[in-house]
Amino acid sequence: MKNTLAIIVLSLHFSPAWACQCSPVKFTDEVRVSEKIFHGRVISVTDNHYELEVLRGWKGVTPGEHVSIVQGRTSCERRIFELNQEYIFYMNGTSVWNCSRTALYNPISLDPELLDLEFYRIGDRDSVYSATLTAREVSMLKSFLVIRNISTTEIDAKLEFAIDKHWVNKWSFFNALQPGMYKIEIFQLTMENGPGATVLWMGENWRKSSRKLRRTRHHIPQQALYLNP
Repeated sequence: MKNTLAIIVLSLHFSPAWACQCSPVKFTDEVRVSEKIFHGRVISVTDNHYELEVLRGWKGVTPGEHVSIVQGRTSCERRIFELNQEYIFYMNGTSVWNCSRTALYNPISLDPELLDLEFYRIGDRDSVYSATLTAREVSMLKSFLVIRNISTTEIDAKLEFAIDKHWVNKWSFFNALQPGMYKIEIFQLTMENGPGATVLWMGENWRKSSRKLRRTRHHIPQQALYLNP
């Protein structure tokens, strides 16, 4: 099974008539098959041609370098990117595949943390995968919330997370952050089946969500399935 992802990717890449169907790609698999991994800004868009400026490189590129990509040559390369937006890019050849972990750059999302650990030995694996927040995560989360005029006085390493009516782990919450789509609030929640919690919540209606959260058995998964090595 070691080379399963690479075989699938190559099969899709050389079969443009096939429609691509994606499933979450494990981080370790993505790192193994990607030739270039970097945080980049889109500086030019001409039809399906994109010019990218590398802001931080993890694999195959250096900061300041320009990378050109062409999308849409096959059904597996349909990703589009917006001018002046920043992304974490995972690339093979001169395109980004639909199924890759390439995504809008968010400094408190999972991938920058894992990439720093993988390539620069910044941080430690136990902290990244733990349920509690690291000092770096607390600092970056506070910066994110202050810009949105949300008080950060109650944020500490033991902060817990919920999206709508469901408890989630920290990385599921961070990766779901989409400014403007949902309300983001910090609440003190009294539990029916345990001690109270300080909750960073994202959703549409806290009153409705809180009723279910109070009743839900308070079990928060240590890690999402796609993080498994």
